[in-house]
Formats: sequence, structure tokens, C-alpha cells
Amino acid sequence: MYKKIIICLLIFLAAFGGIQYWQWHSFSEIGKKHSDGLKNQVSQELIINSDASGLLNIVHTFSGLSTKKEYTVLPPRYSPNWTCIGADREKCASQDSDPNTFLATKGTLSLQYSLQTNKKEKAFLLMEWSAGLKNESIQNTKITIISPAKQKGKWIAGIPLTGLKKRELIDYYVFKGREPEVSLYWQESPLYVLKQTGNYTIYSDRPEELNTEKKIIESSWLKSMPFLNIFFTKKTPPGSAPGFLFLADGRPASEIQAAAAEYFYGQKFKKAPESEWIKDMLLSNYSGNEPRTEKGRFALNQLHSSLSDKEWKKFIGKVNRTKTQVNVRDLDSILEKTKGMKTSFFTLNAEKTNENIPLTFFESRSLVINGTKAPSLEILIAQSSHFYPFVATMGALGYTAGQREEKFIVLKKQKAIYSFQPEKKIFYRNGQSYGLLINPFMVKTGKVYISEAGLKSIFKVKVTETKKEITLID
Repeated sequence: MYKKIIICLLIFLAAFGGIQYWQWHSFSEIGKKHSDGLKNQVSQELIINSDASGLLNIVHTFSGLSTKKEYTVLPPRYSPNWTCIGADREKCASQDSDPNTFLATKGTLSLQYSLQTNKKEKAFLLMEWSAGLKNESIQNTKITIISPAKQKGKWIAGIPLTGLKKRELIDYYVFKGREPEVSLYWQESPLYVLKQTGNYTIYSDRPEELNTEKKIIESSWLKSMPFLNIFFTKKTPPGSAPGFLFLADGRPASEIQAAAAEYFYGQKFKKAPESEWIKDMLLSNYSGNEPRTEKGRFALNQLHSSLSDKEWKKFIGKVNRTKTQVNVRDLDSILEKTKGMKTSFFTLNAEKTNENIPLTFFESRSLVINGTKAPSLEILIAQSSHFYPFVATMGALGYTAGQREEKFIVLKKQKAIYSFQPEKKIFYRNGQSYGLLINPFMVKTGKVYISEAGLKSIFKVKVTETKKEITLID
């Protein structure tokens, strides 16, 4: 009896121990994966001490770094004398003689440098002034500015202000955001906040309500901007920088509108510098003016001729509301979702800088020919009909393409020989000519396509469609 109890107890303890070990092992693996996933979450914090002489003393710390990796520092542009300080306040360690590469022995690197500003200036804008890490993506940025209370003026950054404390001797500004490079602006005379939301703030030299000209920039597309400071000031010339838009007070509403739109699309397409014509096209649509570039005019005409008014508004609205930066592939994707068809219009025109590629749409459904999928064959959609790549489709249907002679396309299958001239409404079968009421061929970017009606009438091909596939059977 006791032996049975002891045996059962041992079995229970062994099973319980196994369960505990399995849970601990699983938890450890999850923790390890979670830890691995955080390795690339690199953040930076900049503490800036501003003194009365206009000197900015900066401590710039990168954290979330790998302790086993050597990092290359991109030195600050305007601060040639900088040093790297490790977590133990000693100089950073390095594995080689490169003066800009260092080991993050405790997962951090701290740089110390200074930047001299002109204290006689009544306002200044700092751009591309901070250090960076080569080939590293900065996920989070925090900037703290410590300024003497007796020093007049106001600091503004290209990321949101999250904290401001004014003490008897010093003022603290805290800014937080996700931009890796942050511009800074300082103005000695007072700046008044006219409007503030989660993603933009409007400032003015005068504490007045927004007039009609200023209200015009409060468009719905401002909501899709990452963060923006808008200034109506005479202290700084009209222009822009990441997170900043300076507008001339008292200018016509059309000028203000154009400047705001140009900044908006400039930031939107920052990742597509090769596509100036796209910004030109969108700005033209926004302002109603003729596009400045030849390709911009071509693209706008192609889109207007292929999209209904409803589709055009949907396409433009989606582009404007996209909160991330946009490239040509993103534009193709938005256009595809608008029409429900595939296209590479923007991608091809960005690649062919000296050539205008017409807007074409292709079926998003799969093509199956005689029971075999043909993923490389794209079905062109034109004139509300399907057009198939002629030679490739006929090859998949079992025909052999012969040599082109005097612009003829020759196809052979068993004892049948067909000859076609795509530009003419006639074809030959075994030497016998046949007339066609409608030319079934279309040439796009040098490739010959045949209509679905032509496949059916000439080659007796059976076509069936489902929601996912189009099937051809001869």
C-alpha cells in the first residue's frame, strides 16, 4: 500500500517538475526573443546648455546599442572638436585606428561637442547640426535645452514640445519625437501661439486671431503631417526646414497656399528625390496651374483621362492622408486600390526619366491557360476589355511562333498556319485570307496584345472567369 503511494508520489513530482521546467524554458525563450527584438531600438538624447554668449554645449547620448558592435560616428557638421565619452566617463574604446569608430561597451555612446551661434542675431534656424551614427536608424529622439532665465527669446524644435519649466535662474525645454535629425529655431522677440494641435502649431509675431489668409492653410492634409511649426513672422525669410514652415505675413492667400502645399509634398516625397515631376503634378492639381515639367503634364493628363472624377478625388485624398513618406511604388499601390487593377505607371516613369510611359492597367486576377497557371503573363485592361500578350499567350495554348517576315507574326499548331499583321484587319490561315470587322490587336510599349474577342473568334478559345482566376482553354 505504502509502496504504491510512494511510487505515485514520485511520478507526480517528476511530472510536476517536468511541467515547471517546460514553463521556465518557454518563458526564457520568449524573453530571449523579446530581448533580441529590442536590440535595434536605438534612441538618442541631447542635452543642450545655452549660455549668454550664444555658445551651445551639447551632450549627445545614443542608447540601445549592441555591446558587441563597433559604431561609426557621423561628426557634427559645425563642431569639428568633439569627443566620445563612454559610460564610465572615460574615452570610448575602439578596435581600430579609425578616429570615428567606437565600441558601445555598455550599450551607450556619449558625444560632447559645442556649437557657437551669433548672439547678435535676433533669430536663427539650425539645420543638420547634430551628430549621427552611420547605417543606424534612430527610433526616438529627446532634446532638453537649458537656457538662462535672463536670456530673452524662445526655443522651438522640429519635434513636439512636451515640457517647459521656467525657474528663477534657468528655463527647461523638453522636446520628444521620432525624427533622427531635428532642426532648432530661436527667436529673441515674443512669439504667440495662434493655434495648436497634436501635429502642428501656428505662431505669429502678433497676438491676433487667425485672419482669412491664415485659415487657408488649415487644410485637412495638415493632419497627415508628422509634425509642423508654421510661422507668420518678419524675423525669418519665407522658406522651410524639416518641421518648420516660414510664411510671410500679409501676403496674398494664393501665395500662402502654394508655399504650404509645396512644403507638404516636398516632405511627403522626401524618399523619392528622382520624382520631381510627381510633386509638380500634385502641386498643379492643388493650385490649378499648369505643371512646370513636361513629364508632370503628361502624368496629369494620363490620370485625368483614365480616372473618373470620383476615382481622382479618392486617389488624391489617399495620397494626402498617408502619414508616412511616399515613394513611387506606394503611389502605384494607391492607384491600384483606387481602380482595383494592377499598374506600374509611377515606377516605370520614374525609371525611364527620358521617356513617357503611358498609364496601363492589368488584371489583378490569376491567369490559367489549359490548366496551368501563367503568372508571368499580364492581362492588359483597355477599352473596357481584356487584352492578352499575343505571342506568349498563344505559346501557352500550344502554338509555335515563327519568324517575323515583313511585319508578319506567324503561328503554327499541327497543320494550321496563321499569319497576322497587327496593324491590319486581315489574317491568313493556311494561305487563305480572312477579313476582320474590328482589329483585335493593340500595341503597348512595343508589345502586341490580342483582345479576348479576337481569341474567341479566331482561335475558338473558351474563356471563363471567377473572382480569383481567368481561365483560357482551347
